Amino acid sequence: MKKVAIIVLCFQFLVMAGSCQKPVPPKPNTETVDNTKLSIVWSKNFYLDSVSAYFLDPIFAGNYIVYASEGDDKREANIRVFNKLTGEPHSAWQHTNGLIDRADIDGCVVGGNNQNTVFTTNQLELYAFDIQTGQRLWKKAISSLCTNGYGTPNISTMGRFVLQNYGPGALSKSWYRISAFDPLTGQERIITQLNIRDNFEFDISPPAWTINAVGDTLLLFATGGVNFSTNGRLIDAYCYNVTQRKIEWHQKDLTPDGISSGTDCTPIITENNTVIFQGFSSIHCFNISTGEQLWHYDKSWQEGYSSLYPFLYYKGKLLVRGGSGILYCYDAQTGNLLWQNSAIQAIPCPQGRMDAYNDKWYFTAWRGSQTGVLYCVSIATGEIEWSEVRERGKIVFGVLIDQQTGYLYCSTAWSIMCVDLNKTPKK
Repeated sequence: MKKVAIIVLCFQFLVMAGSCQKPVPPKPNTETVDNTKLSIVWSKNFYLDSVSAYFLDPIFAGNYIVYASEGDDKREANIRVFNKLTGEPHSAWQHTNGLIDRADIDGCVVGGNNQNTVFTTNQLELYAFDIQTGQRLWKKAISSLCTNGYGTPNISTMGRFVLQNYGPGALSKSWYRISAFDPLTGQERIITQLNIRDNFEFDISPPAWTINAVGDTLLLFATGGVNFSTNGRLIDAYCYNVTQRKIEWHQKDLTPDGISSGTDCTPIITENNTVIFQGFSSIHCFNISTGEQLWHYDKSWQEGYSSLYPFLYYKGKLLVRGGSGILYCYDAQTGNLLWQNSAIQAIPCPQGRMDAYNDKWYFTAWRGSQTGVLYCVSIATGEIEWSEVRERGKIVFGVLIDQQTGYLYCSTAWSIMCVDLNKTPKK
């Protein structure tokens, strides 16, 4: 299904941006002067040299922040762990190569007992590492089940367990499953398996989880599929009771016009017992207990919401970026559109995780000629508070904010930065 998503995304970007190629990371600037409005607490190179890299979204792990590079033909994928206050690299994470057995990392999450384990995945293998020692705990090869790029690489967590979704591979696409892996041993437990219907090739989104009123564990996830013989597309939504081992509800064909597919993002669970699903060009909100669809939006694929850029839920509002850069703010309970800003027209950067702090919305974007920009937008009005283009290094990829300190973590194409939002912009 990842291949399908890539094909659809490329078609979208051909229209929106003139190209479906991944933007080329900027080369380091050797200037010593850095006129910036950012109050930078610390900045660290990811690699010892200055060759650029693609970073996955940052993750907190206690007092640390975890960054993973995807890897490419220039270098192996890698993981680095930094003290989130000082930027001091963790002494156990000084690996320069050999961390994983293949060249790439497609997904990275933190979980396990006391959030002390880093999990990474690609299309073929699932890994677990101890954060304190940097040592590999186990590796699970799924090459016999997930081959030739078929299967979503994204992973998520359920309590202390890591969840990996996969299908049978290129020779057969008759089913897709969710499995939970023990963080210490790697022992697999198959949670549920869905069978193909109507000749659709499909995959499962990384699930979100919650506990219902009687203490049962629930998984919320979507399936997205394509029937290549008819060009039909679908999104189905599920609530699966892990404790009772049964489907609580299943909502079929959320986009009957057949336009929308794509389920790479984990659903968002909000207060008031609701869950929000995200597709290429649609949004769907359900009551978790009953499966009733409370509201939804459908857009044309030209202006739709890309499933590569996760929505952000903040204080009852759903913050959304369109594939062409339009900003939307919805009331998460009613679905009412509170405002939209079409003036920015800034294409989201790769791995475009967004975050919010003190009622301000922070994200990165390409602004013409692939200039990476950090934006600060008022959540109340949608107006731009400030934006920043640094002289030394375009700000790209996802961002993460520590709500206790107001520190924002972002990256250039080769370095990691910590910015104090309480002192930014500098006076």
